Amino acid sequence: MIQASLASIPVRIESLKRTVRSLLPQVDKLGVYLNGYTGVPKFLRGDPRIDVARSQTHGDRGDAGKFFWAGAQDYDYHLTCDDDLVYPPDFAKRMVDGVERHRRLALIGLHGAMLRRNPEDYHGSRSKVYHCLGTVEGDRTVHVLGTGAMAWHRSLGVPQDIFECPNMADLWLARWANGRGVPRIVLSHRKGWVRSTTQGDTIWSASRRKQGGPMDTSAMQARIARETAWCVSLPPRVDAVVSIVTYKRADALRRLLGDVERERERFGGDVSVRVYDDSSPNYGGIRKLCRERGYVYTAAPKHYGKAKHWRLIDQELSDLRVVPADWYVFLCDDIRLRDHFFARAIAAWETLDRPDAMNLACHSARTGSCWTHVEPREIGAGVEVGWIDGLYICRRPMLEALDFGVPMPSQKFADDWFAKLGSTGVGAVMSRTLVRKGARLYRVQHSLTQHQGVASIMHTKQREVEPLTHMYPAEPFATYEVGKASIAADPADHVGKVIAGGEWYEADVLDAAKATGATGLYVDVGAHVGNHTAYFATECGASVLAIEPNAASYARLVATVEASGVKDRVRCVRAAVHPTWKTGRVVPGPADNSGMTRVTDGGSRGTVPVVRLDDAIGDTHVGVIKVDVEGNVSGVIESGRNVIMRDHPVIIAEASAQEKDAATKLLAAMGYCEPIGHYGWTPVWFWVSDTSNHKRPPVPERTASKTVPRRGGPRVSLAMMAHPARKASVERILAILDRECPVVWDEKNDRWDTGKRAMLAYDPEATHHVVIQDDVLVCRDLCAGLERALAHIPPDAPLCGYVGRVRPQTEAVLRAVAAARKAHASFIVMRCLNWGPLVAVPTGVIPEMVAHGDTLRRVPNYDRRLSRFFELEERRSVWYTWPSLVDHADGPSMVKGRFATDREREPRARVAHEFIGEQASALDIDWTGQIIGVEYQSESPSRGARKSAPHSRYAAEQPHAYTGPVVVFRHKRTGQELRLPTHSPRIRRMRGVPQWERIEG
Repeated sequence: MIQASLASIPVRIESLKRTVRSLLPQVDKLGVYLNGYTGVPKFLRGDPRIDVARSQTHGDRGDAGKFFWAGAQDYDYHLTCDDDLVYPPDFAKRMVDGVERHRRLALIGLHGAMLRRNPEDYHGSRSKVYHCLGTVEGDRTVHVLGTGAMAWHRSLGVPQDIFECPNMADLWLARWANGRGVPRIVLSHRKGWVRSTTQGDTIWSASRRKQGGPMDTSAMQARIARETAWCVSLPPRVDAVVSIVTYKRADALRRLLGDVERERERFGGDVSVRVYDDSSPNYGGIRKLCRERGYVYTAAPKHYGKAKHWRLIDQELSDLRVVPADWYVFLCDDIRLRDHFFARAIAAWETLDRPDAMNLACHSARTGSCWTHVEPREIGAGVEVGWIDGLYICRRPMLEALDFGVPMPSQKFADDWFAKLGSTGVGAVMSRTLVRKGARLYRVQHSLTQHQGVASIMHTKQREVEPLTHMYPAEPFATYEVGKASIAADPADHVGKVIAGGEWYEADVLDAAKATGATGLYVDVGAHVGNHTAYFATECGASVLAIEPNAASYARLVATVEASGVKDRVRCVRAAVHPTWKTGRVVPGPADNSGMTRVTDGGSRGTVPVVRLDDAIGDTHVGVIKVDVEGNVSGVIESGRNVIMRDHPVIIAEASAQEKDAATKLLAAMGYCEPIGHYGWTPVWFWVSDTSNHKRPPVPERTASKTVPRRGGPRVSLAMMAHPARKASVERILAILDRECPVVWDEKNDRWDTGKRAMLAYDPEATHHVVIQDDVLVCRDLCAGLERALAHIPPDAPLCGYVGRVRPQTEAVLRAVAAARKAHASFIVMRCLNWGPLVAVPTGVIPEMVAHGDTLRRVPNYDRRLSRFFELEERRSVWYTWPSLVDHADGPSMVKGRFATDREREPRARVAHEFIGEQASALDIDWTGQIIGVEYQSESPSRGARKSAPHSRYAAEQPHAYTGPVVVFRHKRTGQELRLPTHSPRIRRMRGVPQWERIEG
């Protein structure tokens, strides 16, 4: 039912008549509050749809009279209107549609205003006005909503007693909604859709001119504007309905409702509660509690009991037909909720395969198949069981499949079921109906509820045989002290390992953020378990908006905020950030690195709410925006364009080379400098605006590890040699790499030419240059891990990141591999370079190495030319990482005559002996383990296999003795000296390398 109401004064009797005429055909009831009228106008009499209230009876309420009917519960939608507007024929329909579009959780209107920061008054401090008589493009969230064209759903519970004085209803209502986080939204509309018939003064004009009289409330409006901490409430995009069936368990129900309230605060959305009572005696206290908390309480007309229990459940489901929600949670009154119940339930749901419903507990009595004879099988964090009972979570399609009711059982079925089993049969008939329709029904692996231990009322004897003991309860999160915070991390997770050790994850990023001196709100997009959020709140003393889409991580984030004692400074929102998506879908990361979880466009079926950064932040001044969203950096920036251009916050983002370039281009148009970085284990960059007062963070020292044995540590540059036919593979690799990587394309179908140009693409400031090929699988944090590895080998030694299965001397390599596995080695050392998927060489030797390779025209292989240089000219052994950091991807070889890589058909061909894995991090490898030397069959025992102690590292790298005359060359940039025997053929080649100068001999 639609209720409309308005207030009027006598001078507007003619315009009131036109207003009533435009509204009456659209609504079920129309309330008109008459202030100062001596009688009731004729056009308001005789129509049963019109209800009139007069100031002579209820006092002069001014414009607040339109809220006289707000407290009634006989309407679904309430519209408030003005007596000087004429409304179009589709006004009520479009307003109701707007209420529904915003999930019945917002006040919807056509007129509103945004206020400036620290307003001095109301009228003079409005920064933006959206007018009901003009055009408004798109729905707009505002601070103050005009009540002359407004609507809301009854469930918001707008009270009548908030209007402390007449003629400023807009401000009173805005203050009430602001304090309760109720969004105020101006709907999109065109100019002329609503028309004005105003004659004479209005409340707005009298207050704006401060002309005095009863319509001038400017002084009170200014006080309210100054004293209210205005915020644009983030429209809740997720809501859940909790429905509880109860009978004669008042105390147990109170405990459960207490749990619901606790978890309601943690949910990050809106939770409405409905209680269905099977006509319990002495439930007056429960009725009062539900009324006070705004719960819907429904009592059965009589006690149905076990035999007719299905009637109560049918009523419960039937009522939900008109209650839209994202999640529906069905509970019984004898259970308690585990901590972070809602987030954990959604997290488990998101790991399942096309779920329709999920039981929330694992019962000891029901571990096998049940009514539908579906054999249980584990999927994700759940088990597909093919049945539901009275304790489950679902989404609306499941209720639609049941047509919002319990399928009507035949009398014979009901009698047989009750007589033979003594059970209600509700769960059985619902489960069978759903499974016949193709529904997939699950239960959690770890119970999210626990039984209260109260006696069963319906199944006293059955529970003696089948106790519903909840198995494998979800345990509380462990927290770890880091600085002033307590973080709810998983010690088995990549990030959690660092936190469990008492250290901040990415401490250099956090310290750099603090060094900027940024003030205002800190926004943590991709907050994960709260590492950065806790630092910002405890170490920087900032207010934080923490946004995290993954429900499992969100639960830990909330736990971190609670344990760290910063609830007053941190607002947690479970959402993805994107400018255009409607919903998102979680794509889980590896089991040991939840930080790699990403979100994709969920379309109409996604379970992740999506917000724009502009909407989430609103009018609050922002100092820092940190972004860690696995491939969506540009989307986050675009969604916050207005806020970024307004406040010019420091932008901190983890970004691959392509993401960094795209973000830099976007931010450059907003006045930002080139990024500073990179920080962190994976590349993290800082952008600071030219127009802000923020300090630039210190340039990071890219030391690879606390255990680097040499001062400063190695620094690598990176390039890829690639064939145009493998463009897709190249893009895949670039998306994973943690460093900028120029691509050198094959131009002549010549391996050496492409590899040579890739080698010459080195950064002169780097100590080592890495060339990778275009068909590899790459681990995470590759470059950062290589820098750590290089710190543990001789500074002038080449390094290969791949130990393969196909090459000469296979048996010798196999023996070394077996020894490396047994000894948990870190490196294998060979006399030559056998494979070229990843090669790292000292930059100082690259020009000479390339010049030497150019002379080997009869050697087609790029890697063999490099090997000849190190093996025969430099006499340097090649070090190999163990395990391999890259591997060959399946697919055809670009070399004519070579077999394709196919692990399923030929697992030994062109693949690594032991690859760390694409989801593993090179930073997790301990490079201080043993070194294994390869024993070649043709060599003497003195040069055979060698196992060295962890710190006897360079024994194999002793220079070859030569005491005769030498010629000395010096590298112009690095100062490195090269001493060659006077008879060496390399002297002639060195004369053609400009980076080296001859200084002696």
